[in-house]
Amino acid sequence: MHMKPGKIIDPNLLQCCALHMFPKLEEINLQAKHDFLIAMQDYAEGDCETFRRHYIRSNQWNEAEFRIFVKECEKQRMDWRPSAKCISTTHYILREHDGRVCGIGRMRFPLNAEQQPDRGNLEFDVPPSLRRQDYGTLVLNRMLFEAVRAGLARALVVCTSKNIAAVKIIEKNRGILESSITPSPDIEQTERDELLRFWIKLR
Repeated sequence: MHMKPGKIIDPNLLQCCALHMFPKLEEINLQAKHDFLIAMQDYAEGDCETFRRHYIRSNQWNEAEFRIFVKECEKQRMDWRPSAKCISTTHYILREHDGRVCGIGRMRFPLNAEQQPDRGNLEFDVPPSLRRQDYGTLVLNRMLFEAVRAGLARALVVCTSKNIAAVKIIEKNRGILESSITPSPDIEQTERDELLRFWIKLR
């Protein structure tokens, strides 16, 4: 295909197309209510372990419960003060151009002595029905940009040894395995597989 002289594609058009073609990472917000609740149903039906660990609530997920969750997320993010015992946690969702939630991420810092062995700075997961489509790689990649914006020089990402998909995603995002450990007693029995600790250098 040959383009006629002078027929140059407008860079602004390319940027506009890119924004509509690729999923967008954003902090959890009320506008995502419908699509987030669909994702919760997906987790509950397709991945009970992840649902129990991160998303189970005392009440059933509905519009009211989602609003409470968003307020909790805002409080976790805004109430942070620099201290060894105060951890800032920010919840993100990766959304397609049509609004569908195709990935969820959490960033926490700084890590204290209790959290650093078993947890990490970044966590990510993908609704069961959307897995094996590279959304996991994308959500972690976008989370790394947020970690840089937060001032982190490196990020710790932890996953179980049996989660081969997560291991590949972390390695694809330049994760270097530092160590493997046994989970502490407060980790649920279903997650007592060996934990792999990866560091990703950001600067």
